[in-house]
Amino acid sequence: MTLKTAIARLIVAAIALLTAILRLLGAIAGLVTVSVVRLTSALRQRASCPQAASAPAAPERAPSAPQAPSEQARRLTAALTGMGFRRHDVTRFVAGLGARVEHERVESLIKDGLRALASN
Repeated sequence: MTLKTAIARLIVAAIALLTAILRLLGAIAGLVTVSVVRLTSALRQRASCPQAASAPAAPERAPSAPQAPSEQARRLTAALTGMGFRRHDVTRFVAGLGARVEHERVESLIKDGLRALASN
């Protein structure tokens, strides 16, 4: 290998390294952007509901008999646990939805679940 060939390979390797670093920085910038958007969305939701934040929480009542989850609730639970969230947290989230589980689309409930569970 001649000196000229070695220098050319070194320059090509340096350019490839620089390209990889720039791609990494671009991915980091995208990740920061997504995080900022989620944070501002959560802050807007909290700011738009000042009564909910100041009102005392209603005491939870224990159910008289455990009810079998509906098909929609099972699909939502399976989807969220399949994404890596703990079953206990997912079950608590689904139970907190109440009647929304039966009346809203699973896709929108999954999005709400992602927002709620990712903030924990």
